Amino acid sequence: MWVQPNNTSHPSNVIFVNEVDSTGNETNVKSSDSLFSSGQWISRYFQYKQWHGPHLFSLFFNHKQQKVTGSGEDDVGEFSIDGIYSLNTRRIALTSTGNESNVDNLDSLFSSGQWMSRYFQYKQWHGPHLFSLFFNHKQQKVTGSGEDDVGEFSIDGIYSLNTRRIALTKKYQKGTGNSSQNLGHTVIIQIKWDSQKQLFDGKWYVKTNKYQGEDRFELQFDQSTIVVDKQ
Repeated sequence: MWVQPNNTSHPSNVIFVNEVDSTGNETNVKSSDSLFSSGQWISRYFQYKQWHGPHLFSLFFNHKQQKVTGSGEDDVGEFSIDGIYSLNTRRIALTSTGNESNVDNLDSLFSSGQWMSRYFQYKQWHGPHLFSLFFNHKQQKVTGSGEDDVGEFSIDGIYSLNTRRIALTKKYQKGTGNSSQNLGHTVIIQIKWDSQKQLFDGKWYVKTNKYQGEDRFELQFDQSTIVVDKQ
């Protein structure tokens, strides 16, 4: 996992900050001190064979005590940071603690009930369309059904609390809705939670013998209805 101040383009390693030529002179002490600047930092980490990030968060360095504190949010959730650092060795040791309430918030992102979706195609938005989704929290699978301006459809998919992503397979029932648009085809939908927009945002993908395309897709929970999972 690497971090770097938000105003620089040269990344430094969390475990070992990029070395500066140690000549023991006064200018080198100042450059070492500037490595630990309070402000916005950028981090990323490697897990499950891929990089996650970059994520912005704040760090405050207490140069008298050589301690560091901070807070931020990444694709796992909100966190606080405590740690120590050394000007001599240019090392930082950090402890990141997640917010327990964030776990509940993540669960609430995937609520069974009525959802609203819209998709972008032919240079315009289509929707919103109401349909039902049921989230199985034990298996982290999702199923559902509904109807849009193409026709009736069923949904199967998976989701992840860690990455806040949903992958859906939307299968249209041929003979329903718009006869020219409904080919009984399958739509692949890949979306991720957008905390600023407060909805899931991503893309839809279609590939058939007659048509191939992809574009924007948005999914948002309808707060007016909730289905309680009794499992």
